[in-house]
Formats: sequence, structure tokens, C-alpha cells
Amino acid sequence: MNTHVLKEGEKAAWEGIVHLLILGSIKLIVGLLTGLTVVIADAIRNFAETLGVFASYIGLKLSRKSADLHFEYGYHKLETLAALVISIGIIIVGVLILQASIEAFYNPQEGKDRVFALTITIIAIVHSISLSKKFMKAGKKVNSLSLITSAKGERMDVIAGIAVLISIAANYRNIPYVEGIVSSLISIFIIKEGVLSAKESLFFLLDYWDDPKLVKKIKAIFRKEKELIISVKRLRLRRAGNFIFGEAFVEINPFAGIEDLREELDLLQGQIQKLSPYIKDFSI
Repeated sequence: MNTHVLKEGEKAAWEGIVHLLILGSIKLIVGLLTGLTVVIADAIRNFAETLGVFASYIGLKLSRKSADLHFEYGYHKLETLAALVISIGIIIVGVLILQASIEAFYNPQEGKDRVFALTITIIAIVHSISLSKKFMKAGKKVNSLSLITSAKGERMDVIAGIAVLISIAANYRNIPYVEGIVSSLISIFIIKEGVLSAKESLFFLLDYWDDPKLVKKIKAIFRKEKELIISVKRLRLRRAGNFIFGEAFVEINPFAGIEDLREELDLLQGQIQKLSPYIKDFSI
């Protein structure tokens, strides 16, 4: 994967940061003007999410750095670390919304200028759908876990926005407790999503990663070379940020000509690396 593709991921993250900051600020102003707790909580969630996307941006930027004396395998895991930071941010946001929801449940307040709040929330939902698609597209293109996690966060924004609409409508109809109940359910859903994403990121950082389809394809390449390779003793893959690193320990046919052995193994290595643009290095 070339640096141009990674820069596209950085650009998507940076644009997302700007959009989220503007949207969060508008929501906060609307929440303070209308006195609706659920809108203020939604604004806080936006700001926390902005920090997560910023971590993604930094991670992608640093992952482009070449390997050096101190980091011989490069800085690719910084992107995965950014994904973990985003996940923790999602969990914190969920807890903050839960706290605000409980307070709104026990102390329901009548809001004002609800039509204004409804309009802004609808605009925010449409914006979140667009941003989610943008993050997911860029994340898949650069194989970025942090951007994909941000896309999932934006999907949570859509669900949260719908709940905010319900809460505002209930407030308009003077129906008590709806705001608190709906916001609590959303916060629990957000916390669950954050925990699952954090678990995935942590496993990647600990080099626990498995792609059965890719392993199957690699083994198929080795099996085609029956005259050269007797068996594959061990095959290991690990993910570091956007990239995949791997190694295979193989048993060579003792009757195979060794003069072309290195050349044959290099050809096999090339075939394996063509299986995915994200395979950074594969040793045999």
C-alpha cells in the first residue's frame, strides 16, 4: 500500500474532525438554548468522538513513518492504538450519556424551542449517515481499524439522533420519563459497541489476529509446489495497524535443486504478497 492511499485516510479523518467539531458546537448551543438535557448529552458525545477521530488521524499519520533503529517493524501499530483510544472514548461517552439520562429520568424538565431542536437533530442524523459512509469507505480502502471504528461510532450517532428525536417529541407532548428511558437504552448500546471495539483493538495490539480465508489461500500456494515443498510446518500472521506481516516455516524436498532454491522461494513470496495489498512483508 503506498503513502498516497494512507493520505486519503488521513484526509477523511481530518475532514471528519472539522465536521464533528462544528456539529458538536451547534448541538451544545441548541441544548443550552432549549434546556433539553438529551441534546446537551448528544453534544458531549460528539466532542468525545472528535477526540477519537483525532487519535485516528494521528495514528494514520505516524503509521506512514518508515522503520528506524528503535522501531524496526515501523510505526504501524500506532494506528491500532488509535482505534483502542477511540473505543475507550466511545465507552466514556456512553457512561456520560447514561449519567445524564438517569438525571433526566428523576428530574424531567420542560424544554423550549423544540422545533429548532428537532430541525438541528434531523440535520445531524443526515450528517452522521454521510460521515459514517465516508469513514467506512476510507477505512476499508486503507485497511484502517480506527476509521472503521469511527464509522461504527457514526452509526451509533444515527441511532442516538433518532432517540433524541423521540425524546424531544415526548417532551413536546409533556410525556415524562421518556427522555431518560430512551437515552439510557442508547447509552447502554453505545457502551456495548465500545467494549467490543476495544476488545478487538486490544487483541490486535497483543498480536492475536486470525484470517482463515487468507491462511487458506497461502497454504494453497504452497500445496501447488509439491516438487519443492514437502510440508508447511508453521504459518503465522499478525496485523500491525493497516498492514499484515507473516512468516512460514516449510520443509524443502531434499532432492530439489538448491541452486534455484532462493529464486523459487522469492517467487512464492511474491505470489503470497499479491493475495492482499495489505501484506507488508512475508518471510519463508
